[in-house]
Amino acid sequence: ANRFATSAGFRPADLPFGFADFESATMPPPILETPTLPPPDDLAAEEGTVAIEVLSERFADTPEKTQRFTAIDDRLDMALEVFRDPAAERAYFRLSIRPQPAKPLPVLPKDILLVQDCSASMSEARLHFCRKALADIIEQLSPHDRFNIMAFSDNVALCFEQWGAADTPHKETALNFVNNLRSRGETDLYASLQRALELPRDKERPLLALIITDGKPTVGLTTSTTIIGNFTRLNDGNISVLGFGTHPRANTYLLDILTYCNRGETRLNRSARWNIPDEITEFTLGAAKPVMHDIRFVFDSASGSEVYPKLTMNLFAGRSLDLYGSCGNNIKELLVQLRGRASGHDYDAIIQLDLENATHPGTEELRTRWAWQRMYHLIGLYARDPKPLYREVMQGINETYGIPIPYLSDLDR
Repeated sequence: ANRFATSAGFRPADLPFGFADFESATMPPPILETPTLPPPDDLAAEEGTVAIEVLSERFADTPEKTQRFTAIDDRLDMALEVFRDPAAERAYFRLSIRPQPAKPLPVLPKDILLVQDCSASMSEARLHFCRKALADIIEQLSPHDRFNIMAFSDNVALCFEQWGAADTPHKETALNFVNNLRSRGETDLYASLQRALELPRDKERPLLALIITDGKPTVGLTTSTTIIGNFTRLNDGNISVLGFGTHPRANTYLLDILTYCNRGETRLNRSARWNIPDEITEFTLGAAKPVMHDIRFVFDSASGSEVYPKLTMNLFAGRSLDLYGSCGNNIKELLVQLRGRASGHDYDAIIQLDLENATHPGTEELRTRWAWQRMYHLIGLYARDPKPLYREVMQGINETYGIPIPYLSDLDR
């Protein structure tokens, strides 16, 4: 088999636009035999040599670094949409990647931290339904998972000192902890984020944190930009952060940018509070079955492509992972390497993108979506290092692509 052959692909999902409004596209899991990963370093000698030479040339990798990865090219399905903008002489594309249904990757045991805002601003009425959502998530955990629950207001409390196995005794302890949560005190969100960073990490397990909050810090570190910047620098992509805002007036700037910069996404409850359990449960189902974590993408260095997000979510069974890119209109082919970890080993896939003969022609919306991704990337950079240059580039995107600078009034406070 040729490592650099492109899959025919599937039909990309039509996703509603936005970030806090993002709805993930999910697919029912296939009923197949027990999935397994290829053994580490199980590359044929001749093909491995070719792969190393191409990666070294196209991605500027050393052969020693390339040899660490085991190929899983045949385990992934790809879809590519391309839109060419003749006026700007640019091509815009969306690459959607999902586990191959016919040759699925095994679901990995995960560690999940459930972080519940219990401050007075949440109100007991909303916290009641959050408790119901937490109980539902606990009941649905896989026996191979580990979990913990963190409650925060003006202090932080953990259910377990470190991690609890998802067995009956630990679930019963956790349910009792959840049932005793009450709405009181101020909101110190950053203290909970700092405590999350102190939990031990097993590098063979994806680590996810679900933060349920109204997103309005009132004590401790209260500046949203500083919270985002400090946590993102310290986290360095280790914890994948999901954010759930309990009502439409939640601090979407804090949740959106915090999750975007830390391998996650945000969902807002825009309906009545009694819908919170179903909304949270549905939201977390998309991240229930990780198959690869610590994902990194490396694009052909000669193409001059700009692709976002720079730091993606993990790869999950039953959903696609989307990248938005832009390159010169004269670029006919791109090579991209996906790198990730599973079961304690490093895996990769080499994806050849034929921009001239994309299976699915895109529309001008791809241009807009790419611009939004770049805008969010710049806001994340500004949160970590508020350089005037980032603001200037944001303004340039606003003028070129006709999209507003989101959260403009929040950037400096």
